[in-house]
Amino acid sequence: MRQFELLLAVGCLVAVLWPAIFGVRSFRGLMATGLVVLVAIQLIFEDYRWQMLALLITAGGLAIGDLLSPERELVWWRRLSRFLFGPVGLLVVSAPAMILPVIELPDPTGPQPIGTMSFVIDDPERFENYDDPAEEEPREIPIQVWYPSQPTDEDPMGWSSRPGEVAERVALEAGVPGWSLSHLASVPSHAVPDAPMLEGSLPVVIYSHGWTGFRAGGLNQIESLASQGYIVIAADHRYLSVASVFPDGTIDDLDETALPPEDEVPQEEYWSYAERLAETISEDQMMIIDALQDGADGLDDVADRADLGRIAIFGHSAGGGAAIRTCLLDERCGGVVGFDPWVEPLDDRVIATNPSFPLMVLRSDDWRNTQNDAVLRGIAERNVDESYWIGIRGASHADFTLASLLSPFGGRIGLNGTIPVERMIAVVDSYLRGFMDAYLLGAGDAALETAEFQGVEFELIPADPVSPEEEEEDVESGAGVPTTTTTTIPDDTTSTDG
Repeated sequence: MRQFELLLAVGCLVAVLWPAIFGVRSFRGLMATGLVVLVAIQLIFEDYRWQMLALLITAGGLAIGDLLSPERELVWWRRLSRFLFGPVGLLVVSAPAMILPVIELPDPTGPQPIGTMSFVIDDPERFENYDDPAEEEPREIPIQVWYPSQPTDEDPMGWSSRPGEVAERVALEAGVPGWSLSHLASVPSHAVPDAPMLEGSLPVVIYSHGWTGFRAGGLNQIESLASQGYIVIAADHRYLSVASVFPDGTIDDLDETALPPEDEVPQEEYWSYAERLAETISEDQMMIIDALQDGADGLDDVADRADLGRIAIFGHSAGGGAAIRTCLLDERCGGVVGFDPWVEPLDDRVIATNPSFPLMVLRSDDWRNTQNDAVLRGIAERNVDESYWIGIRGASHADFTLASLLSPFGGRIGLNGTIPVERMIAVVDSYLRGFMDAYLLGAGDAALETAEFQGVEFELIPADPVSPEEEEEDVESGAGVPTTTTTTIPDDTTSTDG
């Protein structure tokens, strides 16, 4: 609960317990005046949210009772019942505000202030796959850039330029009423819009969300990297994002037909949709690199400071799988960190390509020991460079996103895994930053190999050098392509989608 929300709850508790403890009400109107003042302060300085409705009604009821009650003294049994049941009732009416608080984003881990800018990029030679492909419109996506900035006195923006609308779409996609996450409109970020960028040549990190995600889904990770000196770029992968927000404020919704439920279409058709989805996100990532390289679409200032020789990608679910595809096909990509990367949809010939870039995969309980995990393991073991294979016990698939912050009781009500949120954030930040520092800044990998966290299974898979001739033979023969018919996995494993 926020500061004045908590103060109002304490005021209600005092109003309930005062007569129970002292056996007599305070002077008529004194308690009512205090409660009205507390309600006014809370609404003025913190705004209304629906989770507070029951507590606000309770405060109003206590105030009216204080004014209208003819008896100022309480008999013993009324004092006892008020003492025993009053706090329980207050706990019940305060529960929604405690279960779904107005979240606070973790403080960035680095010393640099953060700035942010938004752009739109397109590729005239690439046609849109979704919405109405028959119109053959060029693919166009909104992107947001976070970067280390020079100090400024301006206030940071919200976690999105249209936080209320994005939160509503997230709620509806999760199957709950759109208004249920309306309180997230009040959550600020740490990034100042259009703040002057730090001078110098800066490494570049691209972030990609998964199916039904959005570009700020990994905002705490993005902000931490930006505060450490990285330019971080994230796209709303248009029609694959729950809400694609453009700089002019317009929003494109998710195209639900882009990936039909697996049990509603034939298997072959489902995986065809999934492959197209992964290819689209991957090509969006390449489009971002192209835009930086060309300095196009207003990106001149960012492109001038972007070191295109130091580029890595991290992504969640389908975004992580697409990042692996991008690095397999585009030598400009210098490394991948995947959070439960969904690699099953990748084309077999792409999967068969021997990776030659540093790779780190962090896996939740939901996605370990699955068919996807088997395919991913094959990619890691064929890597010509180093691979880091990490399992986080107690983590769920959503814990790699802002969803882990929605409720302090998330593990108990099924929103996220059982691992404490603070520990999950520390684990992910440590490995993500350590990877980027090692392979984009040349800081060495000692920090990665010596990091120890309770409940984290860490494995370094050594580089597996393969000559170009061997790689070409593998691709031509299809060797090393994991398929459902050749990979043995436990009977209780399941398929996953991003």
